[in-house]
Amino acid sequence: MDLMFTWKNEERIFKVFHAGMGMLFMLLITFGISQNVEQAPVIGGLALAYCALTIFRHLYLSNLKPNIGQWVLPYIEAAILYYIAIYGGSFGYSAFILIIWDISIDYKTEYGIVFTLVVFSIYMRHAMLSAPLSLSLVGQIHMIAIGFFQIAIYVGFAFTAKNYNVQSKNLRRTTAELHAKMIAMEEMAVLQERNRITAEIHNTVGHQLTTALVQIEAIQMLQEKDAEQVKKRLEIIKEQVRKGLQEIRRAINAINADHEYEDFSAVVDRLVDQVRSHTKVEIDCTIEEIDDVMLSVRKTLYHVILEAITNGIRHGQCQAIQINLLNQDQLIHLAIFNDGLVPNNISYGYGLTKMKEGLDSLGGSVMMKINNQGWFGLVVELPLYRRMEDEDGQNQNHAS
Repeated sequence: MDLMFTWKNEERIFKVFHAGMGMLFMLLITFGISQNVEQAPVIGGLALAYCALTIFRHLYLSNLKPNIGQWVLPYIEAAILYYIAIYGGSFGYSAFILIIWDISIDYKTEYGIVFTLVVFSIYMRHAMLSAPLSLSLVGQIHMIAIGFFQIAIYVGFAFTAKNYNVQSKNLRRTTAELHAKMIAMEEMAVLQERNRITAEIHNTVGHQLTTALVQIEAIQMLQEKDAEQVKKRLEIIKEQVRKGLQEIRRAINAINADHEYEDFSAVVDRLVDQVRSHTKVEIDCTIEEIDDVMLSVRKTLYHVILEAITNGIRHGQCQAIQINLLNQDQLIHLAIFNDGLVPNNISYGYGLTKMKEGLDSLGGSVMMKINNQGWFGLVVELPLYRRMEDEDGQNQNHAS
């Protein structure tokens, strides 16, 4: 977004950091109430209002298009903290540091700097008014300098962490783009191989059928003169036609092996129907549309589903399986859980090893987990490599 970083795209470490700041804020509020019991209702009410606005900003406002609320809301939160500091006493300075950290991480750098200067100026004014009357001018300057350097260190840390986050995302995006191009080149090689097979069919089968045609013409001339020659030539024709059929079948099998995955939902539904018809296992399957994803990704996901179902039935002795495939945030999330036996330890056999190798080659990951129902399964995350225009053009040319 132009002003805020969306909460749903934040790194996990920054979400943990925000949670830690929330816990620290609650501890500060608890401490402030314990030191000012008579003001507990006011401090508690202001703290709840601040928490509600902060949660609203993180979970809802950050996902909207740029709007006035994104500009104004942090200052409303800062105003609430200002009154908490008035009623709560000395702990208010720590609360101001928390919101400065928060805004510096979540907002663009320019906004964060302006916000920090405004909030710091307001707080220092409050600190000066609260300072003893005997505090000299030098002492006031000293207090301001200490506060300024403290804030500068905290804000500098926040900006450094945020820039690292942005650079890390850009690096991952570039890596994913390069990986996608590499995969596209591999699939273009597959298409070239298909074209080579097509040309081979044309040349080889055409030659064999031409030979068979010549033999038939010779038979027509010999059928009444030399029965033995007719018999030999019929055997030659039979052999030529048999070889031609073998070439055609081999080529069609090579091509259809990939076309099978064009409609991913349909091929998974066929697999699920087969399992249901041959076993007593109930399968709950939710698959989002991914037909615009590269062929290699669809093939890998299909084999992951196949391997997970096979292991759940064979080793887990399960009675029910849940399959969920979602397309979110440029990632494909695949979760497959079953209600069977939970293994004490997991050994990677041939199937799991091949699965992991396939996912690694695409920049994906797989984790073994137990869900909140106590079911065992695996969770796969895979970058969303979409088909490139060149690949689509090759497919159209081949189809024509």
